[in-house]
Amino acid sequence: MWAADEVVAVCDRKLYWTSTDLRGVYVSEMNGSFTTAIVRDESSHCRGIAVHPAKGYVSVLHAES
Repeated sequence: MWAADEVVAVCDRKLYWTSTDLRGVYVSEMNGSFTTAIVRDESSHCRGIAVHPAKGYVSVLHAES
């Protein structure tokens, strides 16, 4: 179950999401397998993401709690 402040993006058959509990951005296969943390940030909460996997770009929008 997703928390209300988590953000989800789907790109190139991968699922990307933010987690305020774990304070990071994660990627997995569409079925949830092979979950990997791609960004971890202990200082603020992730509020949005933009991904461009072909170029390896991940942009994260942060907001203070």
